[in-house]
Amino acid sequence: SEESGQVSAKKNAMLTGTKVSIDDAEKAALGRVGGAVVFSNVERARGKVLYEFEIITSDGKEAEVHVDAESGQVEGVEQD
Repeated sequence: SEESGQVSAKKNAMLTGTKVSIDDAEKAALGRVGGAVVFSNVERARGKVLYEFEIITSDGKEAEVHVDAESGQVEGVEQD
């Protein structure tokens, strides 16, 4: 998306050298929590680069799934 160029440049810099694409990370997140991704983000936390996905589950609940951008492993799931 082209909404804010500065943010994406910063995110691209964060993602340089990571092994897992956002598409693969999204598949991993949806493999853990079924539903539809409504928001995705990239963040640095605990010394790692993580993809963050907000997913609306089939029963209408909201879940936040973090996927390690290096390993592709789901780091954590928070559900409302």
